[in-house]
Amino acid sequence: MIAQDRAGRILFLFSRTPYEMADLNNRILALPLGITRAMHVEGGPEASLSIHIGGISSDAAGSYETGFRNDDSNTEQWPIPNVLGVHAGPAK
Repeated sequence: MIAQDRAGRILFLFSRTPYEMADLNNRILALPLGITRAMHVEGGPEASLSIHIGGISSDAAGSYETGFRNDDSNTEQWPIPNVLGVHAGPAK
């Protein structure tokens, strides 16, 4: 999920736990993040989130998908056709 908070910051949210969209939305909105806008982008094993910046190195992969992969066994990122990227330029 991609969201925006009250300060205009962009948030990338990732969950391996399968939720119905209404339930996920309610859970996200209940967090103290001040979310004002949100959009679901992908789920299941096709979903990935990679963060590599400032000493943080994390690669998350989705798994469960109803009617396709009804378990949580996937642990690797799949090749993906669409990417949203953010490049942090030099500090000012």
